[in-house]
Amino acid sequence: MTFLGILFYMSRVDKGEYSNYWGTQVEDVIFGGKSVGLDNIIPLRRFKQLWQCFTFRCVQPNSTNNGQAARIRPLLNLLKSTGPKYVGVGKNVALDEASVACRSKYVKPLIVYNPMKPVGKYHFRIYMMCCVTSWISLNFRLHWASTISDRLASVASVEEANEIGSELAAASAIRQCLLEVVRPVFGTSRVVNSDNYYTSVQLSEALRVKGLYSRGTVRKNSVHFPQHVRLEKKECFRGSSRQAVSTTHNIVAATTA
Repeated sequence: MTFLGILFYMSRVDKGEYSNYWGTQVEDVIFGGKSVGLDNIIPLRRFKQLWQCFTFRCVQPNSTNNGQAARIRPLLNLLKSTGPKYVGVGKNVALDEASVACRSKYVKPLIVYNPMKPVGKYHFRIYMMCCVTSWISLNFRLHWASTISDRLASVASVEEANEIGSELAAASAIRQCLLEVVRPVFGTSRVVNSDNYYTSVQLSEALRVKGLYSRGTVRKNSVHFPQHVRLEKKECFRGSSRQAVSTTHNIVAATTA
């Protein structure tokens, strides 16, 4: 709102180049030396960043910037590159999705229909990694059709983005999304917590290769779940449990009946 207010102020008070609104102003003499510039409201550097992220022009159909979130892509990439820099991340991070209810016609290409969500049937989905201690989002990915080069523009170099894309090509679509979201904490030995919708033995192995630990619930009928840990109903009583180490996958697995 501050940014929009400054734009409204500039439309009413014309000083030419927008950098002229910062620093010493000619009106300072009239107001007794008290500056009427915008330095105390927002730094010029911050205003330039927001100015680069927002656009009020239509994206040309034949341009390279033709994604479903093309107009806000610079802002998304700016948040990705600056988010984790000012947060003291703890040992544990959480990986999940956030659903934001929305029925606006302007974001129709991004809207997902899911009647089971409590926030509403129509929403757009964001895959997020948050710090468990501070609950602050560290990285995210908006659910929309795009390439990894577009999503990591100004966040990682072109070579790094292509390398990440080639590494994730062999994984399933859901694992590609999750590994991309946890990319900023690769090699930090942190624990990634997720629910049974995302957790799998394959994801645990992929995170271990990247220097991370995985913790979460896995469906017992998963193909790659260690066979010797499973408990069948005819083998146990209600409340029984079994815990074992799988040397094949280098994981600790437990089953509860």
